[in-house]
Amino acid sequence: MALYAVDGSRNAVIVNGLTYVGAQSPSGAMNIVQANGSVQTGRNHVSGGMNTFTSADETVKGHHHPCGAVNISVSPYVYNTTRITVVAS
Repeated sequence: MALYAVDGSRNAVIVNGLTYVGAQSPSGAMNIVQANGSVQTGRNHVSGGMNTFTSADETVKGHHHPCGAVNISVSPYVYNTTRITVVAS
């Protein structure tokens, strides 16, 4: 597996953030941590993954949530204009 899937989407692994995992999983997919938006988190989680906030508002995908996490759309998950395929959680 790699960062990008055959269809052009980005592969992602949802991690819990309890241990350090880095920005990418051993398979090459990006690690993401789902933030709830109530606490200031910033873009990067201390585990190395990217903090994401799932938003139903399509106009904010790719922009930062007020908590600092990156907004992604609900389903299918989209970051900026790139679709995200969750390969593990």
